[in-house]
Amino acid sequence: MFNLDTDQLIEKAMAGDCQAQQSLLTRNRSRLKRMIGVYLDPRLSARVDPSDILQEALTCAAERLVTYLEEQPIAFYPWLRQFVHNELTNIHRRHVLAQRRAVGREQPLGS
Repeated sequence: MFNLDTDQLIEKAMAGDCQAQQSLLTRNRSRLKRMIGVYLDPRLSARVDPSDILQEALTCAAERLVTYLEEQPIAFYPWLRQFVHNELTNIHRRHVLAQRRAVGREQPLGS
């Protein structure tokens, strides 16, 4: 499946091929994980694992994949990237902007 291009996978996924759907969601994992590494607030690196962010984003994308396949509003990778961006935004809100223990006040042990 990984030898097929995205358009071919989309066609197969639209026909109900579960393996093609899974391949669509997982073939860009490393690229999306690098994106998370670039955009993740450094203050959150001790609190949040990039793999968890990626997994949550891919779970959301999987839930909406059928709708994407029906409408195809934009190219697949930018559509998938939106889920990662949304999850990064949610993580930032939850940890940095929340009125809880401030991430900015945390200090490493031994300081």
